[in-house]
Amino acid sequence: MKYIKDNWFKTREFIYLSLLALEIFLSLLFRTTFNMKTPLGYLLSSFQLFYIPVLVGVLYVADILMTGIRNNIKKVIIDGFIGVFFIIAAYTSLDFNLLATGVFLVSSDKSSVKNIAKTIAVTLLFGTLLFGVFSQIGIIDDRLTDRFGRIAHGFGFRRYAFPARQLLFVLCAYIGARVKKISWAELIVQAGLIWLIYYYTTQRVTLIVFVAVWVLYIVTVKYEFIRINTKFVEFCSLTGFSVFGIFSVTVSYFYNESVWWMSKLNSFVNNRVVLGWEAFNRYDVNLFGQEIVTDTIGEFGSFFYIDNGYLDVLFSYGLILFIITTILYTVILWYSCRKNEKGLFIWMTATMIYNFIDNAWLDMIATGVGVILFGAVLNELRKEKAEKLKLPEKYLSE
Repeated sequence: MKYIKDNWFKTREFIYLSLLALEIFLSLLFRTTFNMKTPLGYLLSSFQLFYIPVLVGVLYVADILMTGIRNNIKKVIIDGFIGVFFIIAAYTSLDFNLLATGVFLVSSDKSSVKNIAKTIAVTLLFGTLLFGVFSQIGIIDDRLTDRFGRIAHGFGFRRYAFPARQLLFVLCAYIGARVKKISWAELIVQAGLIWLIYYYTTQRVTLIVFVAVWVLYIVTVKYEFIRINTKFVEFCSLTGFSVFGIFSVTVSYFYNESVWWMSKLNSFVNNRVVLGWEAFNRYDVNLFGQEIVTDTIGEFGSFFYIDNGYLDVLFSYGLILFIITTILYTVILWYSCRKNEKGLFIWMTATMIYNFIDNAWLDMIATGVGVILFGAVLNELRKEKAEKLKLPEKYLSE
């Protein structure tokens, strides 16, 4: 027991990061073409959806007891407020993956932003490449789709869009974890890999975000043409997610194909604006969310899929969680400017843009891996405040 107390901070971080890696890997597994409707598949599904969140919850309680209840009262109140709405939204939308997202974000103070970013990058990359290799040697299906006269590869995943977006956020997490600048040789290799990903997956809009990340790294980190710790950029960080969210709602709600710029925008994002407009015709926005039914061509004779993260959270999880999610991401983006964390800034900016074209704002294998940094960011802000007040060391987390 004494050993555990003496090494608690290292122990809790190891447990947290191990469970995070396992959650991400299993989430990837359930997006592949493996037949998971087996006894083992159902067992793994239960473990991923419920038991891992419970284990993280146990770690959370153990940490409160180890570090002192009195020192964690404010944290517990904030986390409890966030957690309640994640639980409600999970049950109203019937998307129980949300439980893991919620518990990992309130518990991420058990580690640092850099270490969480490393874990995300390594696990996403390993899982995506592993299942990609399995698809090429015949262990699982490589689903092929004819798009624009070309063949898009799923590389073992159910949708051809998955590998590209996962690798996009591998790059984002990798940049967020970096301390030293990336060399030009590596940047050139990255550019070649970005083109290969586009070539084999045909993900045009994802390619644009890939290129934006690559260019933004050069202008903010490599050459430092753009300074992110300025009042203007800080203001943009405080308003960015809100602006994108409000714009997504407005352009979809008032969509009119006779308005030339709306029509052009809808065409550019592959009819995602029309699908948002259809969502407003089919569903009402409520406080706590609802189950959204997806239509697919051939089954219902139509196609309906909310392919916009802002709208997906608004309709599926409700107005309250939409506001909470916006605040969480805004805090992380603002923190990146305040602390001049350029890699984190690029990561969150890519998330803000990409969220307009995919419903993955809280998805643990896409943009959702970013939101779990909130607890770690909040912990850094608490430590900074405590240091300024010169509080005793026992009040600071390692």
